Amino acid sequence: MICRLWLLRLSQSAVLLAFMVAASSISFAQYPPPIGPDSYKVDKTDISANILRNVARTAINKVLADTNASLKNQGGGYHVDLVGNVNFNQPYRTASQNTNRPNQYYVKVPMSFTLNVSIPHTSDRQLIYPLALNITCDRWFTGDGVVTYTAVTGPPDIQGGNVLENLAQVRNLIDNTVKSYLPSIGAQVQTFNNPCVTIGASPSNIEAQNSFVAWDAPVRRAVNITTVGPRLEITFLKLKRLAASGNGQQLYSPVENVILDAYANFGERQSHSLTFREGDEVSLNLTPVIIDAPLPNILVVIASINQPGGSADDTSFWSAPSSANFSPGEHTLQIPKHYVIPGGGPGHLKPTIGATPGYELTYKVVSYNPQTIRR
Repeated sequence: MICRLWLLRLSQSAVLLAFMVAASSISFAQYPPPIGPDSYKVDKTDISANILRNVARTAINKVLADTNASLKNQGGGYHVDLVGNVNFNQPYRTASQNTNRPNQYYVKVPMSFTLNVSIPHTSDRQLIYPLALNITCDRWFTGDGVVTYTAVTGPPDIQGGNVLENLAQVRNLIDNTVKSYLPSIGAQVQTFNNPCVTIGASPSNIEAQNSFVAWDAPVRRAVNITTVGPRLEITFLKLKRLAASGNGQQLYSPVENVILDAYANFGERQSHSLTFREGDEVSLNLTPVIIDAPLPNILVVIASINQPGGSADDTSFWSAPSSANFSPGEHTLQIPKHYVIPGGGPGHLKPTIGATPGYELTYKVVSYNPQTIRR
């Protein structure tokens, strides 16, 4: 049963993505709310979009040098060049969209660039690539963040060419060599080595040419008062396997080996491999997550079940704002199982994805507000 469902999921994944539905009240394909950081308060430390364009151009030229070296070794006289400059638009602040780990705000700088592929004995080809330079304040929540960037390329718009390209195997050249090298632009996260605790973009009414990304540096103050707290303590207590069925049968195998991956904001806790039958409940004995002052505006708890043959969407989240004192007390969070609903029936001709509660995590939130201690 496991193998049959897993193979079916693999073979139909491209179709299923467009037809996902939920068969229960569990939220599906929703993203945990972003936790932070705040946008910049004072524009004292920033970097212009023009400089960021130069950063991207340097990365592109490095990749093109590697590409051309590979093309030279292959022979044939092919060559790839950057056409003109890198174009960019107004940067803007947005949030990541992770389902099974914390989300945070970052600044996206949309860019694009054009490559010319020189091809002997036929016309050249032009590849127009979208590029996003994503600027983050990495580990801002520690009070010692650092400004980083990641370049992410999208699929190119290929222009030019003629009927001779197939004879010259140009399409394979572009697919296997040129396009394979370009994603390495964003293969690693790079740092500007600037300390930060916030990240934001210039106002939208500023022309792109004058736009910038700004942040606030950590403030170091000597104080005579030591404040103990406030703080949050989140403890993951126990995990229970529920009776999960779909398509008229029990989902997955009668005995499952799973790993719980849980977050309380950016504090991660992972269990060892746990063995479950339906109805089993296991005490987790995981070290509590401690969130010290200054406390965030929101507490987000994320829980995922990782197992062979499972889905990356077997995850769920809960959140509580600081205005509600982070909702202290004991809570339960149901984690879904997802399964394929075959097509062909009334109302759903194509396969879809169903969801049903599979596991239930119990956790506890404690909010401490100790008194200020004077030395």
